[in-house]
Amino acid sequence: MVLVSCPIPLNSPSFIDTSPCFSSGNYSYLAPARKTGLGDLQVGCSIVKSVLVPAGRNYTSYEEIHQDLFSGFELYWDRAAAPAHYVYMCEIYHFLRINHGSCRQVDARKVRAVVVQILYTLKGSGLDIIYLICLLQAAKASIGAPFMIALLIYTWRRRHLSAYDKVEDFLKNHNNLMPIRYSCSEIKKMTGGFKEMLGKGGFGAVYKGKLRSGHFAAVKMLLNSKGNGEDFISEVATIERIHHVNVVQLIGFCVEGCKRALVYEFMPNGSLDKYLLSQEGLTSTMSWEEMFRISVGVARGIQYLHQGCDMQILHFDIKPHNIL
Repeated sequence: MVLVSCPIPLNSPSFIDTSPCFSSGNYSYLAPARKTGLGDLQVGCSIVKSVLVPAGRNYTSYEEIHQDLFSGFELYWDRAAAPAHYVYMCEIYHFLRINHGSCRQVDARKVRAVVVQILYTLKGSGLDIIYLICLLQAAKASIGAPFMIALLIYTWRRRHLSAYDKVEDFLKNHNNLMPIRYSCSEIKKMTGGFKEMLGKGGFGAVYKGKLRSGHFAAVKMLLNSKGNGEDFISEVATIERIHHVNVVQLIGFCVEGCKRALVYEFMPNGSLDKYLLSQEGLTSTMSWEEMFRISVGVARGIQYLHQGCDMQILHFDIKPHNIL
């Protein structure tokens, strides 16, 4: 429906007089947009406003139009002839094809058709098809993104948790081990936030820690352990069987996901390499008696690993740095 303002009266059944509701000095008329053409307007007439009214109504008075505009109305469209995944957009006609919308099929869901219909009815709001597409894509992304993220997290967790099954099975089958199982938070507290590093190698780093009993310990953090936990299992299963005065004792361990640590007894004197040579690197700082005593202790430890242990162990990296 269009509101027309003219300087002279119009003698046409297509125009419904709105007098005396409008007193702008001109003559005001309402006319159905579908039944009104340019030829029906007189010279000097102008379109003041266009409004939406129910289609198919034959208005005879301004009061009928006012009642529909005041009470509101619903929009319907027929979907019987369309496939299940198609919906029809209600066509909205504005006089002289201003903001004209054509009736067409939209390959989409009903929700999208409803949004399109609402946006099309917002006259003068500046919403165009580009904004509509962006809005729909944003809505789709906001709905689909959480599901995609959840799927990725689930896949990642399943892949990594399966790699830890071997470690967990080993721990369950060896629940009578003497070593204590620590949590990551306990390891961090034990080392004071990994404050003091004792040494570093290809396996990882060793930090000084303090047990709840007050004794010091050496915490070995494994960095390059294989994904299936073979390095960790091998070291724990081997060291927990070793009980010898010349071999460091395993106190405990930590395994949480990919974080693994071994807690050994702390040797306050450090490694042998610090005592073999002086700071100048020329002479030894140890007496022959001390070197002989240390050599005998190393030999006893190696002999125990080769013959005295439950399983024969070969140490391929015997050097002063590894002798405490």
